[in-house]
Amino acid sequence: MDTSDYKLAIEAAMAASDDVGKRKEIERAKRETERRLEKGDYQGRPSYGHTFDDAGERLVPRAKFDVAVRVLELRDAGRSYRETANGLDPATYSL
Repeated sequence: MDTSDYKLAIEAAMAASDDVGKRKEIERAKRETERRLEKGDYQGRPSYGHTFDDAGERLVPRAKFDVAVRVLELRDAGRSYRETANGLDPATYSL
């Protein structure tokens, strides 16, 4: 057997092995996602103003989440961005 044929055969075998391993990894990830959803755990990135609890399962409000809620309330009430910013305590700006 020519060495280039041997290298090609090795490469093909490694690619097939990688494919099988990746498919198994995908199936494990799908099962874990299903388990989390059935358990009622949040799945995905935390929404703005939230983070995960220490167990990494549930969403909890981040520090100063109330400021974000207040901004949304002011905007829903028809306030401009400038009016909203001026209506907040500067000590609470950084979220």
